[in-house]
Amino acid sequence: MSDSSLAERIIHDLTAIFNRNPNMYSHCEPLEFDVIPVDCKLQNKCPVLVVDHRLALESWCVQHVFTFIYAKIIDSRLNRLKLANDKLKEWTRVILLINPDLTLAWNIRKELVESNCISIAEELKLSEVILTRKAKSPDNFFHRQFLLKKLLKENIIEENIVSNELRVSLDAASRYQRNYYAWAHRIWVLQNFGTSLNIINFDLNVTKHWVESHISDYSAFHYRQFLYSLLLDIISAQNNDNLSEFVNIMQAELDFLNGLFAIYPDHESLFMHRRYILQQMCNLFPEQVNKVKENEVNFIDTSVSQSYSNSVSNQWQFELIRKHTIWIKRVLKWDLDSE
Repeated sequence: MSDSSLAERIIHDLTAIFNRNPNMYSHCEPLEFDVIPVDCKLQNKCPVLVVDHRLALESWCVQHVFTFIYAKIIDSRLNRLKLANDKLKEWTRVILLINPDLTLAWNIRKELVESNCISIAEELKLSEVILTRKAKSPDNFFHRQFLLKKLLKENIIEENIVSNELRVSLDAASRYQRNYYAWAHRIWVLQNFGTSLNIINFDLNVTKHWVESHISDYSAFHYRQFLYSLLLDIISAQNNDNLSEFVNIMQAELDFLNGLFAIYPDHESLFMHRRYILQQMCNLFPEQVNKVKENEVNFIDTSVSQSYSNSVSNQWQFELIRKHTIWIKRVLKWDLDSE
């Protein structure tokens, strides 16, 4: 069998699976895709594998399929050939499953969405499937935002849109460590679809559990900072004269961080998040500065003492404490030498 015939057969098999099983996109058991390492082709064995809600390609065939589709698409663009929408839909779906960083394929699918050849709901589900294999794909998240903007423009706002996007982005973050694009998408969703006190409190709770097991993921801490900025806006709008509620929230976050520092004293992400909290407390509550300063001096002294007892990583801990102290002096203008 020639490479072209092989590629066409694989594309046909994948298309048949998607067409035959529309419920494979179920949120209860979302479809997952992957490429399985297989060095060589076994005679008369199909390289397309599907078990329950898991779809895969054997790795030996991936290059054949990708090269075939890419050549067809480029040829059609260079020679201005009009291809059937169904064919473009099939080809771009397969090539993006293999390589979601191909901007051209996403643009073709945007054209298909604009011409109503693909529904927005169907496209969001395919995007989610692609994220199960390549969770840190900026083009994929940008495509989701294109689709969501169309829903906003058409005033199609379903109650579950925000909750679904929060679920999808957190799943992507769990599949790829320090996934900036997943957390940035999460911020974009709340900025564009609006939010509420319930959503903010829910997400603060969700991300609190997240950072406890992903200490080095500063993108997650930055997202918490974004949530706190939303929360501050809501509290300020409700009562401009009394922000004591927010200072209590910031103190609770600082206490939470202290607990993490006791277990993970050598993670820079914790120091970076701590600086955000200190700056918020000093800027918003100047009457609390002396108390905050006293507590921070105690924290630094405790951290130094703890670093002495940890002979393995004390040099790095000292460096983190040194950098933190320099930041305090430069940004907060505190004179720690006199303390």
